[in-house]
Amino acid sequence: MKLRILCIGLAPASLLFAADGALAQTPTLSLQAVRINDVAITPSNSITVIPGDTIVAEIFVSDWSPSGERLMAYQTSLSRDAFVSGTGGSVLPLGWDAPITSADDISCGPLNPPCPAEFPVCEVFFGEHGFCIGLNHDPAKGVFIGSPSGALSNRPDWVFINPNTGASFVSLTVVDFRSPLIRYGAFLFGTSVAGDAQTYAPPPKYCGTLWLEVSNDASGTFSFEIDPTDSLLIHERIIRIRPLTLIGLTIEIDPCGNGVIDASEACDGADVGDCSGSCAADCTCLPVEIPTV
Repeated sequence: MKLRILCIGLAPASLLFAADGALAQTPTLSLQAVRINDVAITPSNSITVIPGDTIVAEIFVSDWSPSGERLMAYQTSLSRDAFVSGTGGSVLPLGWDAPITSADDISCGPLNPPCPAEFPVCEVFFGEHGFCIGLNHDPAKGVFIGSPSGALSNRPDWVFINPNTGASFVSLTVVDFRSPLIRYGAFLFGTSVAGDAQTYAPPPKYCGTLWLEVSNDASGTFSFEIDPTDSLLIHERIIRIRPLTLIGLTIEIDPCGNGVIDASEACDGADVGDCSGSCAADCTCLPVEIPTV
């Protein structure tokens, strides 16, 4: 398993790792794949998929009470650069019809040139600046908390659920996908904030969803790291909980299945290469079937 671990603050090594290298109980935010092609998998921080697959990844928070701290708010962010961090193609959120480059966006607005024909809509933010998007751009489909509509009624593992009643505490959730960072956040809201804040009890609690589509030309390794400067946990005395361990998601693209014969393959799909027969699902040659006389 490939883990990208970043820590905010300082802590003795004994706090971070237990025997055999296992992660010990420290406040942790983790992005894990939970479904591939609508089939549930064991949550993992490292997966292998093929071009054209869809992936549901979720953010979880755990172990935020090493000294009895009670969680009141969280924020966590991912960079859009992750979407094109492989060697080819992209792994984009569902509903994203917008240019995604290493520079993130094609700029538009009163101080910038108009958008190109393929991405004709200028979505303006901060008054003067914006980015170009397509007509079908619907980012809430792939980046949300609970559901695209914001509903959390179907999430018994929601971080701000009342363990006694099973109902959600009054909280405000925010998802920001206009900036270079994809930002998730939520905080308890109302007159009983301190009383509603909870100490941690297993299992890990849900914080947000990233629903991804692997392009047909995707290749290489895509690394989705949680941003260390824009991620935090706040306890009921409005103080950050530290240290904070961040574990991102690594997505390996298996070239078998992209319709192109790569160096490690004898064939790929309909392209049978030098095979005498047909191509197997693992991109090896199937033997020619000799009819029985």
